[in-house]
Amino acid sequence: MKNHHNCAKMNLSDFNKATQEECTAWLLQNGTYLADRHCQGSKVRLYHLGDFYAEVFHRSWDNQVYFVKGFKNENVLKLYLHTIQLAEL
Repeated sequence: MKNHHNCAKMNLSDFNKATQEECTAWLLQNGTYLADRHCQGSKVRLYHLGDFYAEVFHRSWDNQVYFVKGFKNENVLKLYLHTIQLAEL
């Protein structure tokens, strides 16, 4: 990661300014995977990162990451409600 990004203390603004590669690496080390959803042929993975969330968009044909975004708007989480199995809780 670039020197101005402190991995242990990255906030939403830093996350969204980082490169896609930096975000993906940081998510794998520091994020908590929560759920998957499908969006227009893409697989989207949801992660929790302390005070914000992030989505990672994967192309369906080769599973490559093509977009990463961080957010705090909890309305986006409604897109994942159908993936929660209450029996598992």
